[in-house]
Amino acid sequence: MSLAQPNLPYLTKTNILHKMPFHIVLIIITGVIAYSNTFRVPFYFDDYQYIIDSPFTKNLEYFTEPSKALSLTDSLARYTFKTRTVGFLTFAINYKLHGFDVAGYHITNLSIHIINVLLVYWLVLLTFKTPFFNLHPSSLNLHPSPSRLTPYTLRFLYLTPFLLTLLIIPLSLIGIDKPADSLIGDITEAARAKTNISRWDYLFTEFTVVVTYLRLLFLPVNQNLDHYYPVYNSFLNPNVYLSFLILLAIFGLAVYLFYYSKKSSSFNLHPSTFLTPYASCLTLLTLAALVIALSIASYQRNSLWQDKTAFWGDVVKKSPKKIRGYNELGLAYMENGKLPEAVSCFQRALTIDAYSEYSLDIYLNLANALDELGYTDDAIITYKKIIALNYGFETAHYNLGMLYYKKNMFEEAAEEFKTALSLNPLNSDARRNLELLGFSAE
Repeated sequence: MSLAQPNLPYLTKTNILHKMPFHIVLIIITGVIAYSNTFRVPFYFDDYQYIIDSPFTKNLEYFTEPSKALSLTDSLARYTFKTRTVGFLTFAINYKLHGFDVAGYHITNLSIHIINVLLVYWLVLLTFKTPFFNLHPSSLNLHPSPSRLTPYTLRFLYLTPFLLTLLIIPLSLIGIDKPADSLIGDITEAARAKTNISRWDYLFTEFTVVVTYLRLLFLPVNQNLDHYYPVYNSFLNPNVYLSFLILLAIFGLAVYLFYYSKKSSSFNLHPSTFLTPYASCLTLLTLAALVIALSIASYQRNSLWQDKTAFWGDVVKKSPKKIRGYNELGLAYMENGKLPEAVSCFQRALTIDAYSEYSLDIYLNLANALDELGYTDDAIITYKKIIALNYGFETAHYNLGMLYYKKNMFEEAAEEFKTALSLNPLNSDARRNLELLGFSAE
């Protein structure tokens, strides 16, 4: 005896829940609501490098005449323009329309992400319409076994062009017209990911990094802009081999599901086949609850971004061993006029590591904060430390000269201005100050 299927009108194909326009509107509304509190979030982190201080933001000619970018002396700027052309174009258009008003940049960013979500939605619909998901059991059972290969052949032929396009980006970046030894060098450089640690240590550490981001993908809690990852130099470290086992298990599950789907190809694999009306309703409610929960969590997390001090305070709380967070927190305090707190943050960062790649910038920020507080002697000592670390730091020499000038130590000031001018003959401020002091710039 067959069980009667319940009549659930909300599951019928004519119901609005099954209409594509409803889905599109729902996606847009959900995205806008979840990120509605981001439009006044200030610029952060590398926003200054890639938006405010970037030459591409203020000049659209770089996009009408891309060859102009090749004349830039900054190699990093040339490289980023090549790899992020579309992103820089959106920044330039935003700047042309409303300058550095952050709202426009956030609206553009949110629009791009919503469009991407809609494209994923469209891709899912296309996937469910492929022959693989629409095969009827009888159509397979009536054919000899060799014909079972047809869906896989069709999928292979259909996907191959898309898979081949994935090679375009890496090949375009390394340049397929380069000699083989040059290509190997580029690949090696990319594999090292701009780090000084060995490849093995990098690999061991990367296992833990990947697992962290996989965890955030499914359980986005304890989010942090600047995670602290200790460098592991042994595979036998529990954090390393456990992370490796997790990744291996995920890979094994993927292989199992792939082969299992082949064995199950004689069944109708359309998702709706496996769901009873009640199960469909439960699935819908579960997904709705998940979307609502994630939207609320996103909104709450976005609220933290509105206050730089609170945001970077959250970073140093979660990554107390990372100096970058303390530096950014110190800068946030300086913006708010809280100079003693800023000095404390910079000093804390240098206590953790006084010789990192960020140390010069942190020392410079510390010296500026001390100078603003009126601690001129301490600022002078700090600038001398900077020069000891990097004698060729022109800004440090010039600023030290200004501090000597403030203390009426004119000969010492002139020496620093001369050094700054020798490092950068185009430093007109140093030249003018020397002339005011009555010293020759030669």
